[in-house]
Amino acid sequence: MKQINYYKTYQDDFVESKDQDYKLPDNYKWVHSNPFYKMVAECFYRIAYGISFFYCKFFLHIKIKNKKVLKKYKNQGYFLYGNHTLPVGDVFTPAHVSGKRIYTIASAANLKVKIIGNLLPMLGILPIPNSTRRMKEFFKAIKQRILEKKCVVIYPEAHVWPYYTKIRPFASTSFKFPVEMETASFCMTTTYQKKKWGKKPKITIYVDGPFIADANLSKKEKQKIEGVSDKSIKVLNQTVQKENQNNFVKKIDITKLFEKEMPVVNLKTHFTPCCMLRLFADEIQELPDKILYLDNDVMVRKDFSNFYHQDMSKYELAGVLDHYGKWFFKKKLFQLDYINSGVLLLNLSKIKQTKLFEKARKMCQTKKMFMPDQSSLNKLASYKKIEPRKFNEQRKLREDTVLQHFTTSLRFFPLFHTITIKPWHIEKIHHKLKIFEYDDILNEYQNLMKEIEGV
Repeated sequence: MKQINYYKTYQDDFVESKDQDYKLPDNYKWVHSNPFYKMVAECFYRIAYGISFFYCKFFLHIKIKNKKVLKKYKNQGYFLYGNHTLPVGDVFTPAHVSGKRIYTIASAANLKVKIIGNLLPMLGILPIPNSTRRMKEFFKAIKQRILEKKCVVIYPEAHVWPYYTKIRPFASTSFKFPVEMETASFCMTTTYQKKKWGKKPKITIYVDGPFIADANLSKKEKQKIEGVSDKSIKVLNQTVQKENQNNFVKKIDITKLFEKEMPVVNLKTHFTPCCMLRLFADEIQELPDKILYLDNDVMVRKDFSNFYHQDMSKYELAGVLDHYGKWFFKKKLFQLDYINSGVLLLNLSKIKQTKLFEKARKMCQTKKMFMPDQSSLNKLASYKKIEPRKFNEQRKLREDTVLQHFTTSLRFFPLFHTITIKPWHIEKIHHKLKIFEYDDILNEYQNLMKEIEGV
């Protein structure tokens, strides 16, 4: 018989226990040091793993896709996120997805489930404390499991909705742990397809990742990081078409391209994988032969038509010297030639011919570098053109500045320190940099953000 569940809020529970409001005792231990306890726990886990293998394989008939992305992290701890749709299956599937010992963050109410509740701590449950007083100890336990190179499982939706086929909203604080611990996270998305025979659906789990927070963001910003929404694209598209109907904004998903040539050894450098996306431009067929690449912290101050329409037939790319890097990184001893990758005029036709981006992607996969994409381009480019400072001003706004790049800069007085102010840090731009001439653009930006966020 078909069962239909109706919900009022995303916090509704369709699967409840009698002790739904159970609170952890004050002496609860998340990590046990007793050797006998650890031995028994390991035995129980191995037995449960064996049983779960048959349950997932022959009863649920689960298929796992793209599990290979986890192989590179077999000797590292990581977080695994999933949508919560299988009351029993969600207990077992993460172990078969990750292939390693798992520890699952879950409600303390699970400890009161008959028979199995008492065994859950040995099987790897990490029950959430009810008081903020014990959160520090809870966090320490999670960190220990990550340092032990284990997999910590999180269901951010919190409430299990059997066979639900959409992703429910969840709090940005769900990503607090990987952000705080600077650890990679993956997602496993459980999907359901109709079978030709039988009542139960076919189950396919897709694994994606790794996802690593941008090192340039604050902790709160890292927790909230997400892809550009369709609504954002729609609003931006409408905005640019007010100036010219031929203008348009389009979102291009290059996830598969990135996963195919992931910069493995540079995933934990100061500059995150997002910085390396420009290196895939030669793989996107719909892009024109010449494009102007701008980092999202670049402000356009004057008309750059002459810069864009210059003859690039002999060059792979054109850019401006890096303000600091030009003194330390050189191909030739007495020549400044190290460019900043925040503003690049790219001749994709020439780049495809010389395979510059292809070579750069391979270098980012095998050689660890401080600024991976920028360093690889400077090392491998054979035909680059150095442009005047005004086309990528990285230090101080000048009268002839065309493009201003808000990069991290050094200050020596009163004490040596770095300063990072981005265009969206409006108050800091006003009070620390004393720049006000972008106010018309920043006001429009704030209005657009209100429209996108529905404020």
